[in-house]
Amino acid sequence: MASKAPAVSEARRIARTAQLELVVPECEKGIGAVISTPDAAQLIEGVRIAPVTLWPDDRGYFLEVQRFGRGLAADFPAATTQVSAAVNYPGTI
Repeated sequence: MASKAPAVSEARRIARTAQLELVVPECEKGIGAVISTPDAAQLIEGVRIAPVTLWPDDRGYFLEVQRFGRGLAADFPAATTQVSAAVNYPGTI
């Protein structure tokens, strides 16, 4: 269930100091794993996902990512958190 950072031998070194080493991982080209279920084996350790409802129409779509007091954002501070998304198709506004 956890993705592991590549070893230094699998990465290109950029810079190094006594306290820090900066490397660029040599990753397979592409978009990576497509996660389609909350229990997918490819999830990064500690990452949680939940399904959301998409509300489409001819102008685009809206989705409520999280409702306060429930689900993954149950403990987020309501005064400083809004979790929603919208997409408008070209020419609809």
